[in-house]
Amino acid sequence: MKWLKLPPERTGIIARHWHNEGWYEHRMLSHIQALRIEGAYLDVGANIGNHTVFFASECPSTHVYAVEPSDEAIGVLNEFAELNDLASKITVIPYAASDSDTIEVEFPRKGVVPFKAVKLDEVVAPGIKLVKMDIEGAEPSALRGMTRILAEDQPRLFIEAHTDEDMAATLSVIGPLGYRATGNVFNASPTYEFVLD
Repeated sequence: MKWLKLPPERTGIIARHWHNEGWYEHRMLSHIQALRIEGAYLDVGANIGNHTVFFASECPSTHVYAVEPSDEAIGVLNEFAELNDLASKITVIPYAASDSDTIEVEFPRKGVVPFKAVKLDEVVAPGIKLVKMDIEGAEPSALRGMTRILAEDQPRLFIEAHTDEDMAATLSVIGPLGYRATGNVFNASPTYEFVLD
């Protein structure tokens, strides 16, 4: 991360990580980098761009789609991408991901927040080979909105699931498509790797 230009000092855990330790969730990102997966990457819950910029700069991605509904986070993400001449490789989708046109997400400090949403099958081009998804419990509805991507592109998945119920809900969508957990679990908020059988 030393060669990357960082946005000006920001607050929050990810920005603090950038300035003190490097990439946030670096163990998972190092694993993804070692996989050397070529093709388009999909970062669902892109936040301020940590994973998006990593995928665009450190992995053999052809393009990165960053799905993020927060205008404030998108501003930092765009700045981070532009500072590092990566804007042409990144497409920001400024909505939440779901199987409906709105979604409510509960945040620990903000409570329930409504967002406009899109089905990723309708806004993302074919060729997705890797998906990272961290959207605070809304993962199953986002997965239901991208079943074409899952069935046709067959990407490797990295999906956050805080509880056994979250994991069961995720598996209820991706299990019938042939996905299984690899046993690899990353991050403080558990993020599981899934592959096709």
